Amino acid sequence: MLKGWMESSGKVLESKPDIWLKRTALHFAVAGNHLSAVDFLLHHKARVDIADKHGLTPIHLAAWSGNLDIMLILIKAGADQKAKNQEGRNVLHIAAQHNNVRIVDYFIQDLHLLDLNTRDEVL
Repeated sequence: MLKGWMESSGKVLESKPDIWLKRTALHFAVAGNHLSAVDFLLHHKARVDIADKHGLTPIHLAAWSGNLDIMLILIKAGADQKAKNQEGRNVLHIAAQHNNVRIVDYFIQDLHLLDLNTRDEVL
């Protein structure tokens, strides 16, 4: 399956980023929800921290598309969960904006935000 994707997406696998959007192969694989391609690219040392023209890194695109599996792979590969785009939006903002509840829930649990309504202790 990966071979077919690679053959049909020759431009995506070029080593140079897309000129107009400044996106890499990893950006396109994540945006297209191609889990096997993401695995392949990360195994071959694709960088997870490159931002495109709009300041979007691959983890932003995973939040936008709602693919929690890809999101977790990117996090494991070292993606910055707090990265902000040019508008100052982070991954949680983007996931919420696109109604990707599984990703929002993951970040709420991961960031220990479940108890936001509890009162702080007075010292």
